[in-house]
Amino acid sequence: MFNGDEDLVEKLDAFVTEKAGFGTKRFYITGQTYSRQQDADLLFPLSKLGAVAKKICGDIRLLQAVNELAEPFGAEQVGSSAMPYKRNPMRSERVCGLARHLIQVSY
Repeated sequence: MFNGDEDLVEKLDAFVTEKAGFGTKRFYITGQTYSRQQDADLLFPLSKLGAVAKKICGDIRLLQAVNELAEPFGAEQVGSSAMPYKRNPMRSERVCGLARHLIQVSY
């Protein structure tokens, strides 16, 4: 690229990095591959976030089953979760579903 002028390549890299909003933080990549460590640095925290959310919402679901804690009940809530004796913590169920996807991201 640029007839072998490495200084121009460096300037182009710095320019693109700055325009992309990364400031001076850039990866020194060789070829068309990069360190898979970058994937791990992004995916593992997402997986941990999913595990924490699933634990919290799982506890809420268990506590609601024994009437120690309850999610708000929607005025237009329908289905079996609307029955007074069977109020499922719908928000916690949704968060648990999303958390499962986050946990699986790292695998």
